[in-house]
This record gives sequence, C-alpha cells and structure tokens, in this order.
Amino acid sequence: MSSFITQNPLYLALPSPVPDKDSKLKSFFHSFCQSLFDQFIHTTSQVLIQWCHPLLEVDPVLFLPATRAERSCLVCWHLGWLPGVPVECSCGCDHTSCCHLCECPCIPESLWDDLPVCPAGVHPIDACLNLLPRLSPTQTISFQKLLPLVLSGLPLVSSLLFLIEDWCCVS
Repeated sequence: MSSFITQNPLYLALPSPVPDKDSKLKSFFHSFCQSLFDQFIHTTSQVLIQWCHPLLEVDPVLFLPATRAERSCLVCWHLGWLPGVPVECSCGCDHTSCCHLCECPCIPESLWDDLPVCPAGVHPIDACLNLLPRLSPTQTISFQKLLPLVLSGLPLVSSLLFLIEDWCCVS
C-alpha cells in the first residue's frame, strides 16, 4: 500500500479485523467523523463553527413539507443568519436581535402566544424547531407524528420568520 494511505488517520483508526458488514463499517465511519467534528468544535475559536449543530446529521427542517421560501427562512434561522446584522428596528425601541424580536411591539403577540411552551432560556422559535424528529419521515417516523407540529407550530414559525426577514434583511 502507498505510504499516503497507511498514514491516513481513518485508516489507522480502523479496527482489526475490519468489520465485514456494511452497517458496522458505516457506524464506525460515522462515529469516527463525529469524534473529529467534536474535537474540531471544541478547539476552534471560529464563532460560526461553534454555532453548528453538535451532531453530524441532516437538519430535520429539510424534511418538512414547506415552500422554498419557508424552508429558506427556517434554514437561515438555524444558521444564525436571521435576524442578521442588527439594524434599527421599525418599532424604534431597539435594534433587531433574537431577544428583542420576542418583545417587539411590531410583531403581533398572538403569534408568540400560540407557539408551544418553551423552556426558560430557549428562544420560542428554537423550542418549536427542537420538537422536530431527528429522522427523515421515511425512517421509522411517519408524517402522522409530524402532523400536530406541522399544523400548529410551523405555520406560526413561518409567519414570524417572514416578518423577521422583511424587517431585518435590507435588499
């Protein structure tokens, strides 16, 4: 074997004997990548990297039945891009930030009140999105389990995110 392969950290970490089943090998690769990712997040000083989701998985927002615009807002919220760079809020009380938007008089209070109850210290939009299952609907979780959240919380979250995007994103 070439010296490049034999010095590769993944090759060096392979168990001996190498798993003969694809599922065991896939599990090993996933845990190896997850440990590298954990180590990277804990040792980096880059703020955006530290905001990353701690698990290497597909964002459950991508499994939702939503329009492109709704999905875009949800992904931007997860990435910390909404509300974006703080600008003067249209209410005149403060600048646009996640905390201010929960109390902003320009956003109808009924939108916040109708969201699921969230734990202290957690943003209401994040609390609603955290209720999403972590598996795709084709994997052991059916759309029937998503239905209550899709019908109750997500239309409200989408409305809130559209308002936030309109106020905070300067074209």
